[in-house]
Amino acid sequence: MKTPRTRYIALAGMLLTVGAFSGLAVAQETLSPLSFSAPQVAGGRVTYADKCSKCHGDDLEGGAGPALSEGSLDNYLSGSAGALFEFINASMPQDAPGSLSPDETTSLIAYLASKNGRTPGGAPLPSDMAALGKIGFKQ
Repeated sequence: MKTPRTRYIALAGMLLTVGAFSGLAVAQETLSPLSFSAPQVAGGRVTYADKCSKCHGDDLEGGAGPALSEGSLDNYLSGSAGALFEFINASMPQDAPGSLSPDETTSLIAYLASKNGRTPGGAPLPSDMAALGKIGFKQ
């Protein structure tokens, strides 16, 4: 037999779960569209060729690392440009994690975005985490 305390605990758990998912939906809806500049793409192309292509392929087709070409990143990304920035900054390149500067990482994100169907334009992609966390990577 359920006690009133058990019912309150179950109700509180349901409310917390619904609240968490509601907050997640609101957070995803409030992400700004991705904007980056052509110079960032050019810089990212250089960084990619120098630091990423040996694992991900010259044309982002994959190799020792996964493909990063058209549409491939959408399989891995579900959130903000900030999440991608954190991942790259903390774990890439695999042989020297954390070795990319914030500007190199931001330019690399712009390059990857351009190779995944996004068009440069508007404001440059910022290099600070607070701003990147409010920008969506997916279209």
